[in-house]
Amino acid sequence: QKVPDRLRPSCPSCDVIFSMPLKRRHHCRLCQDVFCDSCSSGRASLPFEGEEYTKPVRVCTVCQKDVENGNFFSMRRYLTPLQLYDGQDDWGGDVNSDGTKSGEFTSKNVCAALSSLAEDLEALLLDSTSFTEKVTIAPDVLVPAICRHLKSQDTCDYAIKVLATLLSLGNVVGDNRFLIEVYTQADYNIFDDILTLLEWSGSSTKTLAVQEQAAQTLFYLTDSKVIADILRLGEEK
Repeated sequence: QKVPDRLRPSCPSCDVIFSMPLKRRHHCRLCQDVFCDSCSSGRASLPFEGEEYTKPVRVCTVCQKDVENGNFFSMRRYLTPLQLYDGQDDWGGDVNSDGTKSGEFTSKNVCAALSSLAEDLEALLLDSTSFTEKVTIAPDVLVPAICRHLKSQDTCDYAIKVLATLLSLGNVVGDNRFLIEVYTQADYNIFDDILTLLEWSGSSTKTLAVQEQAAQTLFYLTDSKVIADILRLGEEK
């Protein structure tokens, strides 16, 4: 889903403020997010249908790296609804000629993005050899994008599943960066949110699944090696 211009007052890559005519907005044709010209100066041939894709199209710097590695279905395409959904499903978006709204991110968009992200991560659990090529979103970007949805009843079950799978995958490949980011993330009370999910009452399938994923997440977060890494980082600071 193409990100509406109004949702990006600044470039998400370099934070430059958009201002006409000096700093215009440009859409990356792969992740559909909005960037300044400098951060979307690359061109790439994409294997998509449509007249637009018969020639090289504009892509952002991050997607350019993915394309160069043969990754045309970057996980970054899930990122924008996770970052931009504001928790409200009733705000007005652009209106199409037929009266329908477009350019809106809703909780359904978030759930769909989290569900697809979980599927991609689960596939990597089965074959982690392409972990480095597939998981190209930095931990300090991906972890908060996921964890900001742990509080909402509409999205928390999807978010905790993605977080548990991500930490499990990191454990498999020996990459603790995502675990460490959960500890060092200052914008969200991630541990409190996980404990809240663990304490859900009831015996429904959803409740049991959420509790299981929350317990799995805490299992990886309390691993002795992770704790040692956190303490070491604290001493270095």
